[in-house]
Amino acid sequence: MDNNSLEIKNNINLENNNLNNVTYEQQKGFLESNLGQVINGGIDLGLKAILPDIIEDEVIEIKDSIITDGFSAGIRTAIDNVIDMGKSVLRYIYRKI
Repeated sequence: MDNNSLEIKNNINLENNNLNNVTYEQQKGFLESNLGQVINGGIDLGLKAILPDIIEDEVIEIKDSIITDGFSAGIRTAIDNVIDMGKSVLRYIYRKI
């Protein structure tokens, strides 16, 4: 192979890599678009249909946190929700005693 064909292949690879990288601004723009809101609403309705009433709001809050703030924030939200739910269960048990 000559240098010209290698340079063309490198340029094609660089162009493909640039097309595959999605920036935070592009992702946020899609989520704020009408289509993004419709998809998000559809996911929320699906989650409400398949999850028990007790946890559906917490799961949707975790999903929203992951989408808007990233995976680590979603994990933090999940941990906080589990702690809050545990406290609620303990309060309920102590009232019955």
